[in-house]
Amino acid sequence: MKKNKKKKFIQFIGFLLLRVCLYSVLAVLLVLLYDIGKNGGGMALPYHLYILATQHHAIQQVRPLAYGTALVLIVLVLGMNMTAVVIRFRLRRKRRW
Repeated sequence: MKKNKKKKFIQFIGFLLLRVCLYSVLAVLLVLLYDIGKNGGGMALPYHLYILATQHHAIQQVRPLAYGTALVLIVLVLGMNMTAVVIRFRLRRKRRW
């Protein structure tokens, strides 16, 4: 009985994490698509980080922006990775080899 409750709790947490990751990715994509449609283009985050860190004329003033860009990039990569891990876990659990 206790194992069943624990298993349901873990499934519920996994479900919540999956929803949060999917909604976060959707929100980011919507913002990016809106920005691209509105301004006619955009920069990729790694390239934007490179420009802020090395090519800007006021490097000391834009350093906090570079840190913020790096943080957003890391969060996006980790979020997509966690989503892939959860999806893979669910698919492997459904299919027994």
